[in-house]
Amino acid sequence: MPPAESSPIPRRVLVTGSAGVVGRAVCQELLARGHFVRGFDLSPSPHASESVTGSITEPAELDAAMASIDTLVHLAAEPNECDFLTRLLPSNIIGVYHVMDAARRHGLRRVVLTSSVMVNGRFVGLPEVIRLERPTSPTTHYAVTKLFAESIGRMYATVHKLSVLVVRLAWVVRTPEEVDRMVRMGAQPMYTSRGDAGRFFAAGVEAEAIDYKIVYASSKPTADAVGVDLEPARKLLGYEPRDTFPEGLPFAWPARS
Repeated sequence: MPPAESSPIPRRVLVTGSAGVVGRAVCQELLARGHFVRGFDLSPSPHASESVTGSITEPAELDAAMASIDTLVHLAAEPNECDFLTRLLPSNIIGVYHVMDAARRHGLRRVVLTSSVMVNGRFVGLPEVIRLERPTSPTTHYAVTKLFAESIGRMYATVHKLSVLVVRLAWVVRTPEEVDRMVRMGAQPMYTSRGDAGRFFAAGVEAEAIDYKIVYASSKPTADAVGVDLEPARKLLGYEPRDTFPEGLPFAWPARS
């Protein structure tokens, strides 16, 4: 009989963007697995062990939030294409710098850093699997900011020896209107349910022996569809998605009159 698997070591996790759709799912999954979760967001985080309000653009507020923390899940960001100078630059460039430098100052054991499948935006919707070997192809300023996050993560892993896991996350839809848009684009293989997102990030928190890695994350595409390559996440984290679109949607779709 094989030996029983040991339980993951309980971690003290800071989740930025904890009041958002993905943040709430991640906090709930981490709590269910026995981890301490401190939420950090502009709004209170009801699904965390502790809730701290603040901005990732304020180093002092980040320092206070990271006290006694060993692991960071960084989700706070502008999630869509929008004005670069007034919205993307503060949150997705300056904020990411402050987050990574605070993680360095506090000597965290792991940073799970959120990127996006949109770094390969030119290939989303094409009939082939998007693999890590494919060169990036951003088509929006938003996607460019995610490449910045990947690059600064690599730099902090190389220079400051932080353990950094970069997650190229597929589409977590927030509203029925976003689902309609995804379907019109034929992008259902890029779907990620809230439950799968929570399980993925929890696996990233619990994994050991990572220096710097990039992996894709999504739910399961249907048998006749192609999406992102999930094999690296399976091998590195033991991640197995459970949902296939439209499973896991928290609202009725299509909308019923």
